[in-house]
Amino acid sequence: MQIIAQNDTTNASFLADEQTAINILDAALPNNITVTIKIGFGDYNGTTLQNQNVSEGGINFGYFLTYQQLRTDLLTFGQPGFFNGTNLPAGTSINGQSNFFVSSSVAKIFGIQTNGAVDGFVGIGTGFSAGAVRISAFLHEIGHALARVPNIITSGGDQLLFRVGPLPLYRRQRAPVQ
Repeated sequence: MQIIAQNDTTNASFLADEQTAINILDAALPNNITVTIKIGFGDYNGTTLQNQNVSEGGINFGYFLTYQQLRTDLLTFGQPGFFNGTNLPAGTSINGQSNFFVSSSVAKIFGIQTNGAVDGFVGIGTGFSAGAVRISAFLHEIGHALARVPNIITSGGDQLLFRVGPLPLYRRQRAPVQ
C-alpha cells in the first residue's frame, strides 16, 4: 500500500512523524493500492480541533455492495485460504445481512474504480509531543481513515453499523421508526 498525505503544514517534526507512521503502515499493508489521506495539524478537514490534545480520523466516502458482490471480492482479493465456501456461503445474505458498506480504501483493494478523491481525513492536535506519542496518534487515526473504526453512521435514514473483523465492513440497516 502506498499512502499519500496531503498536508496543511510545513512543520518539519510533524511531517517527520507523519512519514514514520506512513512507512510503518506501508510496510505492514502489502496491498498494491494507493490511498490519499488529507492530514491536518491542529485541524480536521479544515475545522480547527477544539481540544488540541485530541486527534480525529475518518473515511471520506464508501461504496455499497451486495453480499454476493462482497463474497466474490473477498474470495478473489482476500487473504488466500482465509475466505472459503464455509465462512462465506453462497446466497444473497449472511447472518441476515444482504447489503454492506466498504470504505474507498477497501474498494480499491477490490479493484473498484473510485472517484479519485481523498480517501480519508486525519487531524492531529498540536498538543501531542513529537516522536513516539505523535507517531502512535498518526497510526491510530490513519487506521480510522482506512475504515478501521467502530462507529454508527446515519445516512439517508439508514444506519451503517460497524462489523468487527480483519476487514471492517458496515452492514446496512434501516433506522428504527420513531
